[in-house]
Parts: sequence; structure tokens; C-alpha cells
Amino acid sequence: SREHDMRRALERHQRTFDLAMIASHMGTWRYTLADNICVYDDNAQRLYGLTEARFLHDETGVKDKFHPDDMGLMWARVAKALDPAGDGRYDVEYRVKQRDGSWRWLSAWGLVEFEGQDAARKPVAIAGASRDLTELKRAEEVQRLLVNELNHRVKNTLATVQSIAFLTLQDATDLK
Repeated sequence: SREHDMRRALERHQRTFDLAMIASHMGTWRYTLADNICVYDDNAQRLYGLTEARFLHDETGVKDKFHPDDMGLMWARVAKALDPAGDGRYDVEYRVKQRDGSWRWLSAWGLVEFEGQDAARKPVAIAGASRDLTELKRAEEVQRLLVNELNHRVKNTLATVQSIAFLTLQDATDLK
């Protein structure tokens, strides 16, 4: 029947979406302002090191889960996204604590759902996705360390060349 075909197509589409999210190390979430609850899909639960879908996004919950150095930026980005006069876009990178105590870098982005129009426009929720950035951040750190080491070596080499030039000029009787 037509209904059966539509249901199968929808299930196939959902499977494709789920596989794409797993392959790209991404998960989805929805944060509702009225109850301060963020609900994570299975993939996002793994990314955030959670054991259940519902997470109370209050001060205590956030303090236990997010790196203290990243919380100011996260709250600032949330406030900016929730501004009724803004575009409702949320975008931030932060570290989240895993069950073993380690930290994972995530990129999170979403869009605010608003109710009402103009002056009466009120934010209701933020729906979005998160992606694991840990490997990228590690690679950036290694690159930064290598560049610092290279800079150090270049400075040492330059200092050696300058010393040789200075000593050579000291004993020279003419410019040649």
C-alpha cells in the first residue's frame, strides 16, 4: 500500500540520517528554556559522556559537565542566540567532561525556536547538533608546538650567524 511504502521510505531516510550522524561523529539535541532540560539523541549522549537522554542544564549540572574555562563563552553565546532581536543562531566550541574524567572538545551549533512576533517574540528552545573536535584540537596543539619549536630553532640559528658575523667583523682590518 501507499502508506506502507511511505513508512518504509521514512524508515530508510531515518537510517541514512542516523548512519551519517554516527560517521561524522555528530549528535543532535534540544534545549527547552521552560524546564532547563536538554534532551540528547544516542549519539550526542556518547559525545557528552551521558548515561541518559535528559540533562538538567542548570548551574550545578553545567558546572559538573563543562570545562570551567569554557562556561563564560558558552553562556554568552546562549544569551546572544536567545536575544529576540538577533538571528537566533548558536555556535560555540567547548570541552565536556567524560565519564572517565577526561575532556572532549565539541563544536555545538543550533537555532532558537521563537514564539510570537516582533516585540512579543520570545525564545522557547534551541535545537542543534554537536560534533567531536577532539582530534582536530589535538592536531592543532601538535602543530602549535612544532611551530614554536621551529621559531626557537630559527632564532638560535640567527643568533649563531649574528655572533659569527660580529666576531668576524671584530678582527677584520677592512670591510672585505
